[in-house]
Amino acid sequence: MEGWDRSKASPCFNNAWAMVSRRGHGVRAHLHPNSLFSGVIYLRATESCGDIAFLDPRGGSQMLQYPQIEGAVMKNNGRVVKSVQPGLMLLFPSWLWHEVDPSETEQVRICISFNVGMRPIPSTA
Repeated sequence: MEGWDRSKASPCFNNAWAMVSRRGHGVRAHLHPNSLFSGVIYLRATESCGDIAFLDPRGGSQMLQYPQIEGAVMKNNGRVVKSVQPGLMLLFPSWLWHEVDPSETEQVRICISFNVGMRPIPSTA
């Protein structure tokens, strides 16, 4: 990261977990406190298994929404959806709100999510 004084703190792996999701499973909007970056790797994913959506974190950004063309992919509506597929890895800032749409298929979605934080380096003085 630009401007990061690595003599005072270094990046570190915080934690990871696996998720196996079935029909109807989704994840409500959330973020990952005490981390710098978060990520997800999709091991198994099929069409309609539940896409991930990133939400605009700016307060008031959705105060007035303009009419949208049905079926159009709109990036200015405060919600950007990313279709998932096996092998896809996404890395994003941990402060970014995100959610997973409920699965509409009988096929399971399997992913591994993780967080990266920082570890303070003790002063030698």
